Amino acid sequence: MRNSRSGTLIGLVDELFANPILTARRAADRLGVSIPTALKAMGKMVEMDILEEMPPGPRKQRRFVADEVMAALDDEWR
Repeated sequence: MRNSRSGTLIGLVDELFANPILTARRAADRLGVSIPTALKAMGKMVEMDILEEMPPGPRKQRRFVADEVMAALDDEWR
């Protein structure tokens, strides 16, 4: 469990390397925080240009992608 805002952001960065596309629910579950806390951290990462919000997924879930991680993975598989 992450007890601080910076701890949540660090945990989220770690999670992005394993899962560069995340929903708030998945982030909350993986980090042991509430969905609003996960959304706040993800919003901060959007402001920092680390994440980009994608079009809503099934059931209108908000989804976020770490474009640079995806690009690095794409380059690795070429």
